[in-house]
Amino acid sequence: MQTSKVAVVRCPEYSEKVLNESLMRLFSFFDGPQSFIQPGQRVLLKPNLIIAATADSGATTHPRVIEALIKMVKQCNAHPYIGDSPAFGSAQGVAQACGIRDVALRYEVPIVELRANKNCYRQNSNTEILDQNLTRIMKEKVKLLSTISQSIHDYDVIINVPKLKAHEQMVFTGATKNIFGCVRGKVKALRHFAVTNNMELFSNIILYMYSRVCPEFTVVDAIDVMEEKGPSGGSVRRRGLLFGGIDGISIDTVIAHSLGVPISEIPILKYAQKYNYGVTNKDHITVMGESDAEMKDFKLPAELAPISFSTKTIIRSVTRHLFALFTEKKA
Repeated sequence: MQTSKVAVVRCPEYSEKVLNESLMRLFSFFDGPQSFIQPGQRVLLKPNLIIAATADSGATTHPRVIEALIKMVKQCNAHPYIGDSPAFGSAQGVAQACGIRDVALRYEVPIVELRANKNCYRQNSNTEILDQNLTRIMKEKVKLLSTISQSIHDYDVIINVPKLKAHEQMVFTGATKNIFGCVRGKVKALRHFAVTNNMELFSNIILYMYSRVCPEFTVVDAIDVMEEKGPSGGSVRRRGLLFGGIDGISIDTVIAHSLGVPISEIPILKYAQKYNYGVTNKDHITVMGESDAEMKDFKLPAELAPISFSTKTIIRSVTRHLFALFTEKKA
């Protein structure tokens, strides 16, 4: 029987003092950050940098969360980096818009653009369960469409730092879905196109990418969350929570439970359960800290959009991406 642990802590605001204390409490349930970070290691902080938007838009991981994690990594005498592959524009450009670049400059932390996608696995990857449980045809498709940036090999430790948001295709985006950002550039849009509205295939691609990367730890920024629409353009609401743990599926299961949404209605968790990947049984997850935290009035999308993009949408998306890059260069 698989078991897991997830921590939930209150963090009512983004002030430096409150955030630092909340993050230290979060990590204390796992014997502190030094349990994951050793002196001299290269540590990638992988935020959600989907689109150039201000910090208060709720679209991206808040810069104060990244700042607190930078300080934590440096206190472990390790070397932090920030990296993601935005849907539109560059990591540098999106980080500039949301305030993360200012934080990076202040602490002399590099912001990296993820390199080309390859059929690669980190040393601690855990794809074995999916390899065993997926059908042969499904596994062949999933492996073909789950290649990720070879930049994952550049770091000893990866800390996944997603933003909790409603998602008009996946219900919500949390710990697991954030790893989709490890796919470089507009290949993400092409994968939406390639799955031809097969939600099981797309969900398994996300699960397999997560298992390739297998981040050492995840901190979900749910202090301010995006509701109703997403992953951009929704309404922002203060929830004052941080979720953390080692297993992203367990974290998303706890989030789903706090939202009052059954696992069967969350595509990623539904298929994680079907193929026995991660821990999706709430009874097998030890929730530490605010175990009774609820967000059952969270406004989810009224209806879900198809998972695949049309040819017209792909062309529009690529054009928007190129325009964002052009605008960044002119600035």
